[in-house]
Amino acid sequence: MIWVKPSVVVPASVPLEKINCNSFRNGGGIFVKKGIINTLLFIVMLILAVVLGTAIASATGGISYLSWLAIAAKFGIPTVTIDLAILQITFGMTVNVNVAQAILLLAAIFIYTRIKK
Repeated sequence: MIWVKPSVVVPASVPLEKINCNSFRNGGGIFVKKGIINTLLFIVMLILAVVLGTAIASATGGISYLSWLAIAAKFGIPTVTIDLAILQITFGMTVNVNVAQAILLLAAIFIYTRIKK
């Protein structure tokens, strides 16, 4: 059997000329769009930069000449609670960014702009 689309199975006895492959020519079928892959790559690179930056900052915090990588800035919106007798809603957001994360985020953005072409 020849697999043409995820939902269509064509017997091997059918000649290839009779199979409608327009969905493959137009980028459909089992092929993934390049834009989706680029977006996922960018998101993965940013997440890796944040995680590695946190690890580097915590590892170098005790070393005197590398402790500057662990310097962090904390900013955001303080929590606000709305109490509506039957429902209590809390809003707030805090971002904590250190130097190592900032450097790696900039490097990830720079590398992404170079490899996406």
